[in-house]
Amino acid sequence: MIHYQQDNSRGNHNYNAYLYENISFAFHFHKNMELLYVLEGEVELLLDSRRETVPAGEYALIFSNQIHSYQSPKPSKSWVCVFSGDYVSEFERQMEGYTGVRSRFCCPESLQQYLKDAILFPSLQAENAASIYQRKACLYAVCGQYLTCNPELVRIDSSTSLSHRIIQILSEQYASDITMKDLAEQLGYDYHYLSRYFHRMFHTNFRTFLNQYRVDHAVYLLSHSDASITEIAFESGFQSIRSFNRAFREIAAVSPRRYSRKETSSGTEN
Repeated sequence: MIHYQQDNSRGNHNYNAYLYENISFAFHFHKNMELLYVLEGEVELLLDSRRETVPAGEYALIFSNQIHSYQSPKPSKSWVCVFSGDYVSEFERQMEGYTGVRSRFCCPESLQQYLKDAILFPSLQAENAASIYQRKACLYAVCGQYLTCNPELVRIDSSTSLSHRIIQILSEQYASDITMKDLAEQLGYDYHYLSRYFHRMFHTNFRTFLNQYRVDHAVYLLSHSDASITEIAFESGFQSIRSFNRAFREIAAVSPRRYSRKETSSGTEN
């Protein structure tokens, strides 16, 4: 079974980084992007049907909703960072629906030193975490290097997997009043079969999964537009302010109004 990682599918500047000894993960996917850096040994990356060996000192970038797994054929040590697309929003928009012909890439020594000095690898350097601005700068630098090493882009084929087809439809139609019944009809599946498949694959219910997309869009609008909270709620697909406030609190752990005030006072930029 391919595991959908809900905790790694949140927006609102979600960032998690870990050190792994002999990393091993079965096939999984999530909405956020993922950066692998191998410190020792080598790691085998299986990305959809492609296999790549990432040696020590090299990186691999995994895009949103790409099915992947890790194996360590020999002893290895690696650093994995999962981050939401709003850290690199311009890069995310540029790469929407595309990826490079391979995932692995190298960074020159000067960039490597910059990443360490800026504490992109907090577990390797100091205990104090990098600020959001440092993380954005580092991640943009890494993504830029990825494009330098992988200038040839190919469209991501999501047509063969039911889970990817579900994600594709919801990512395109989340702002509409779409239901599980609508989804089943579009995909040509029995409602009850698709409902059971959805729970088994995504480990959550349809409404919670859909609201994740809606709240992520609302977060973007709260940071990048002058629209009112009411306008943002309806533009994001919610049918009432009450349901918008409830879903926003559940996912972002803060009210929309409080999040808006925080963004206004901090002056966050891309």
